[in-house]
Amino acid sequence: MLVPATATSLRVATMNIYQGIEAPGSPGYEALEDVLARINADVVTLQEVRSTDRSGNPSNLDQLTNALGYPHVFVPSGSDFDSNNEVILMSKFPFTSTFVIGSPAGARDITRVHPAAIVDVPGTDDDPMIVGLHLKCCFNPDDFFRRAVEIERIKLFLDDQGLTGSDNIIVLGDFNLLGSKQLYSEQDYQNFSTLPATYELGNDISFPVPYYANPSPYFTEYPLVNPMPLQQNGTSAATFLNGGVLDYLMISQALFDRGPVLEVYNSAREASFPGLPKSGAALPSSASTDASDHYPIFGDFDLDSGLSLKLAISNNILSEGGSAKTLSVTLPQPASEPITVLLYSSDPGEAFPAAQTLSFPAGTSTRTTTLLPKSDKIIDGTQSLTILASAVGFLSDETAVTVLDTDTPQYELTAIGATLNEDFEYFEGTQTPAKWSAAGLDWLGSDDGSSKIDGLRTYGTDSSLGIQTGKATSITGTFRNSTGETISNLQINYDAEQWHSAFQGTSDRWEVQVVTSNDTINVPALNFTSDNTLASGAIPNGTSKTLAATISGLSIAPAADFQIVFNAVPGPLGSGGSDTVFLNELHYDNSSTDADEFIEVIVGSEFSGNTSDIDLVLYNGTSKSDYQTHKLSSFILDETTSSGDRIFSKTIPGIQNGSSDGIAIIHDGNVLQFLSYEGTLTAMSGPASGMTSTDIGVAQSPPQAAGQASLGLTGMGSNPQDFTWTRFTGPFTKGSLNDGQSLGVSIQSQGIAFDNLQVTALAQVDLPPLTIHSDFILTFPTQIGVTYQIQTSTDLHDWSPFQIVSGTGNVVSVDVSTGDQKRFYRVGLN
Repeated sequence: MLVPATATSLRVATMNIYQGIEAPGSPGYEALEDVLARINADVVTLQEVRSTDRSGNPSNLDQLTNALGYPHVFVPSGSDFDSNNEVILMSKFPFTSTFVIGSPAGARDITRVHPAAIVDVPGTDDDPMIVGLHLKCCFNPDDFFRRAVEIERIKLFLDDQGLTGSDNIIVLGDFNLLGSKQLYSEQDYQNFSTLPATYELGNDISFPVPYYANPSPYFTEYPLVNPMPLQQNGTSAATFLNGGVLDYLMISQALFDRGPVLEVYNSAREASFPGLPKSGAALPSSASTDASDHYPIFGDFDLDSGLSLKLAISNNILSEGGSAKTLSVTLPQPASEPITVLLYSSDPGEAFPAAQTLSFPAGTSTRTTTLLPKSDKIIDGTQSLTILASAVGFLSDETAVTVLDTDTPQYELTAIGATLNEDFEYFEGTQTPAKWSAAGLDWLGSDDGSSKIDGLRTYGTDSSLGIQTGKATSITGTFRNSTGETISNLQINYDAEQWHSAFQGTSDRWEVQVVTSNDTINVPALNFTSDNTLASGAIPNGTSKTLAATISGLSIAPAADFQIVFNAVPGPLGSGGSDTVFLNELHYDNSSTDADEFIEVIVGSEFSGNTSDIDLVLYNGTSKSDYQTHKLSSFILDETTSSGDRIFSKTIPGIQNGSSDGIAIIHDGNVLQFLSYEGTLTAMSGPASGMTSTDIGVAQSPPQAAGQASLGLTGMGSNPQDFTWTRFTGPFTKGSLNDGQSLGVSIQSQGIAFDNLQVTALAQVDLPPLTIHSDFILTFPTQIGVTYQIQTSTDLHDWSPFQIVSGTGNVVSVDVSTGDQKRFYRVGLN
């Protein structure tokens, strides 16, 4: 019989909840509760728990933790720049000690204070230290520096506790490690112009300050290891809806050596991939995105030792894109009850197990699967990785694997008539792929079209080579003639795709060229223009159009190189103006008696309706009913901007103070916007009846003195989706543009890509003679691999396409009996 396992296990999770916890009964709350219940972690850290979530008796936080069974909750307190979005720890087990990681005395350099705790886990003396964090976001030059300082504060805290890699340490949360590696000098710090006026760097921070785009280099002395969890499909590491990785779960070497198993939970994967064991029934596919724009990370960790698994691989040396190897796992004794072993690759971009789980029925001791190498399309040399086998209650086993790089700087066309296929499978969008060159933009990873950030990436789950840019950029692939013959013609096919739309933005396009040692040839048949009339945002699954052309008259010698160039060219702008009416600023709460409550709206320059038909309807979140209606004609027209947009405002006493309340903008009976603050609500009356509001994501809590603080839009553009809702703490700007806001023509670009590129080398193609028989059947001989275009004309001057024919090596027949018989026909290469 199998000796009972002795290891003590702990499940830990982290999740950025974006819209706050919200009120019980709201769609966001219910989805959040479902996701956390499904994961059923022992300890959870949540980011962006709002001050409104912690107010009331019981509060939203109280109700969530009670429903999920977390009696122990730690909310840190201290001086920071964002007290409205806290990081908390909640646990099924007591805290032995709790700590607040913030700025030291005399400093103010933390955006949000971070909680840390030692958790008293039953059955072990090796209680873990768990640290939750949420680093400064975004792309201002000083934001990267501030993140680096904040993670340095985490490291200094661990130093003060005297912890080492042999201790059980978990550091997890939203690291926001955007951008690329930087090194900041003291002069850089002095030159930052966008730091808050009250920012004060602690004198314990030494220059230069390094910034890394991944968390591991910050913790090398412990070390803390980044296990890089994946979604249930075993390939996607995305923790954010736009395909990025913002959230991490770092663990000490001791925990890693015992074989942790981790997952990025995405409910959309449940139907196809089981992932780690979970509680209850599988959730609807939309549950994760209903709960937040971040996917939670969770993992199972052995805090002490148990029995050991045995992992073996038939051959530990693989080649990219080469044959699979056999991987086997053996238990120390036959299982006395069913056991599930999880398999993990430290670098699934190089090689991964075909099965992520192996099930051992009672009485069995060995199970096998295959280890699959991937062609990552990156010239990165020989890579080393680790394959690990783990099961709850067992010590893990691991083995090292070497993957030989087979990528080359150019494609090889090896035979006349043979087609080279490139589908960019496994390409992760983090650097320029082998055989291609691109310059001037950063690589941003994987994207589903949600991101508006300019840069290079891969789009879609099946990978493509994509770009979003406001400037001309070229992506060039290099091809070598290894056929041993002169290439006279090239057949090129590819799928042109659009994944992101910016309404009335630039009509970006692909313009394709073939470049040889003698000439640069434009290929108009391969050009593609994106659509800038679609609603802004991700285009589900992308749009795709297959384009094809044959380029003739070439003379590419044996062993010579040529290039296919995809030029991303920004097109002309649309009108750029907004054709709608949208909420721009409001003020509803003060620290004592409410004063100067107001609403401000913008009527877009392209709005063609009658403003006298516009109403603003205010909704009470408690009763879900409308409580005030104001016609836009009762507002004051404060300003008409140079872009033609009109700013209207009105003082409205008695605007409800939130938790949650809403505002609907109605034009001629149609709801243009239904927004809310401090949560969402579903209207039960009025013109928005039956609709659920969109929470703007910011609130006036804690309220400020009279004349101070409002909520408003910041950013540049013309449409509401171009802007971001922001909480202002200074004097409000009723009747004028908000601080940090600029109205004008949108310059947002489209997200385009190319995929499934096919290149066929053809020798000299002699155009065949045509024969038209008495029954109006046109015949001509063809060559294999050549695509022909039949054209027709009535005057031998103007020719139009009639039919495309693929060469078979035989005579083909085409029926031309339809239409006007007094026509001429000719054939050419397509």
